[in-house]
Amino acid sequence: MQPYPYINCEVDATKTHAGAATSRKSGPDHQLWSLRVQHLRLKSADDALVIGEDFWAEILEWAEDNGWKPHRPSTEYRSTGLAVTAEDAQNLGDALEFIAGDLVLHELDVSDDFMRELLDALYTLTVFFQSGSFQICAFTAN
Repeated sequence: MQPYPYINCEVDATKTHAGAATSRKSGPDHQLWSLRVQHLRLKSADDALVIGEDFWAEILEWAEDNGWKPHRPSTEYRSTGLAVTAEDAQNLGDALEFIAGDLVLHELDVSDDFMRELLDALYTLTVFFQSGSFQICAFTAN
């Protein structure tokens, strides 16, 4: 499993991605500390992705700021039970693809590792959204 800043993605035989904010390095000796966050499961017909609620809210806001026009009020996408249509998911994926391209074109004052991890997370989300409709569900760890 490869750690990302906000989403950890691991593909297994069932095509399930596990995404979560779990840890970060901090301080001069890079001690690991855990982030306690709530998670959501984004579930499609063939796949599932688990994402931290805070990161999900940031993604939605970022996508809206970059051209995503949600079919429902954006606050509804922050709660469980919502079924996102294939068209809406595709539009969300397109907005994230635009964001990723924009990040590549601009020189940002962040580490290469952070940028690579962020782009990988955006790519994973883009592919998931562009594959069709999904439902926003509660996530409970086993």
